[in-house]
Amino acid sequence: MKIIALLLLLFAVSVTALSQKPDPYAIPPGASLQLTTEILRQTYCERENLRLDLRFTFLNTGSQTLILLKGYPVIGRYLVGKDLKSVTKGQFVSDVSPMLTGWLSSKLVKEKLSEEHLVILKPGETYSSEGEGHLFVGRGNDVDLKLRARRYFMRLQIITWYTDPALALEFSARLRDTGTLWFYDVVSLPMEFTIKPYDSRDTCDKL
Repeated sequence: MKIIALLLLLFAVSVTALSQKPDPYAIPPGASLQLTTEILRQTYCERENLRLDLRFTFLNTGSQTLILLKGYPVIGRYLVGKDLKSVTKGQFVSDVSPMLTGWLSSKLVKEKLSEEHLVILKPGETYSSEGEGHLFVGRGNDVDLKLRARRYFMRLQIITWYTDPALALEFSARLRDTGTLWFYDVVSLPMEFTIKPYDSRDTCDKL
């Protein structure tokens, strides 16, 4: 009986140890990234398709040096609410996850990724880049498109590591002496903006 009890105890200890094993994909302590967005221009590419020229500003708000993949920010989700309170509570009038393209191949990243493709942010430092997004705006009695030409608040979920997630662990180990590789999605702070009405004199084909 004592042997059985000892075996059960050892089993329980090993299960507890396994359950407490750190998640390699979890954000490490001291790493924190804040994102703010700014709309530089609004242009209708079609009657319902509103293109947004955006500036993305990443701020290292943690205590660790962060390393980001440089390039065009990939928007994984558009979260639009009628006011700040709604957006803060997660109550959205429009919640859209677009079909994503432009992922980097694992082979290309392994062969070509170097320091020139990375941004190193010490605590308190910022990095800005520009890109575009798209919202679909309805008119009149259009029930399929919920957004209208009016004031809203929006948050954007940005995919910062747009290649094989398994590679992130490999490069994290390689870059450990430089800083913490940030390969996690980040959601921007709420941004107030007003969707402008459609104007045929100011469309994508007029640029």
